[in-house]
Amino acid sequence: MEVRGLDVISIEYASSPKNLEYVSKSMLEKADKYIRVGTVRTDIDTLMAELYEKDFKKLDYVHLVEDKQTIRRRFEKAREKFGERLTFTGPDCGLGGWPSQEIAQLLLRRAVEAVKMF
Repeated sequence: MEVRGLDVISIEYASSPKNLEYVSKSMLEKADKYIRVGTVRTDIDTLMAELYEKDFKKLDYVHLVEDKQTIRRRFEKAREKFGERLTFTGPDCGLGGWPSQEIAQLLLRRAVEAVKMF
């Protein structure tokens, strides 16, 4: 954490919840750093496999995007842990592999709406 010029660290949390255990608020305060936490899963291949295992007959890409309550719960947990050190949130990673811009935009829209519910 002692890296000059780096003020915000980013962790993938939605698809890797254990990552939240590796950083503490006191670590961030000691290093005078902030954190960005991914609160929406973007691991599309895994999400599609999970739908397939649930025997979805017709894949509707809208089902790949998590609901606002799930996203909000993750945000609340991160906010509770990091307080004011949590300065940014959003999807875990990139959306380039998603099937369409419309579905990626839906994911981003739900992420914003979930945080606004807080």
